[in-house]
Amino acid sequence: MLFLPSFVIALAGLVYPAFCSSKALQEKDTETATQWLAYWIIYTAFTTMEAPLSSLLYFIPLYPELKMCFILWLQLPYFQGATWLYKMYLEKFIGDAAASELMDQMKKAAEQLKTKGLDAEQIRAATEWAKAKVASLQKKPPVDEQKDPPVEVKKEDAVETSKDK
Repeated sequence: MLFLPSFVIALAGLVYPAFCSSKALQEKDTETATQWLAYWIIYTAFTTMEAPLSSLLYFIPLYPELKMCFILWLQLPYFQGATWLYKMYLEKFIGDAAASELMDQMKKAAEQLKTKGLDAEQIRAATEWAKAKVASLQKKPPVDEQKDPPVEVKKEDAVETSKDK
């Protein structure tokens, strides 16, 4: 069985594409630069989805080899898989996201953050929101609302018997 460790996959998925991307930028080759930009978008999306699923992907036979084949398919000029995936699926999705109101709101919030920063009230509200989210994930009430659990007194401890005297 051919086993490709994470290091080899990282070399193939990061080092070679980084070299080719910088070469395309230096030569000002628009077509090649477009291919590598599409590669980085697809590779980032893939690794982002892969991280939370890693415990499940571990059970897929030959997953590292399949991942290596996918990365090579994305990169190799013969296939131009990254460009094809981008044009077929992501281009429309990214265009719709850019046209949505959500993107406008995010741009405004980022602009406000750059120019004005955050005041104490916004930081306090964000902290309270985060505490509530963490508490809901833990299925416990927030620390402020927790009460001391009632102390149980066993009947044997409360009453002295004649043997103890």
